[in-house]
Amino acid sequence: MHETLSRYVHEGKSVARTAKGLDIHSNTLYQRLQRVETLTGRKIADATDFTLLSLACQLHAEYSGGVSSWDSGR
Repeated sequence: MHETLSRYVHEGKSVARTAKGLDIHSNTLYQRLQRVETLTGRKIADATDFTLLSLACQLHAEYSGGVSSWDSGR
């Protein structure tokens, strides 16, 4: 789920670019994002919640070596 959310944030909330980057169908992306909401208790459509989720992704990248999966060529 982290890779999905991180990619979604990185792509500026673009469903088309995120799905293409993850090589999944857009419906699959929507299902994954709903799962993120369920697991975190945050709503992606809510500006405050999205900011917190985005910050969490950025902090994770910073403190886990700073390499995102789309940057590492995976």
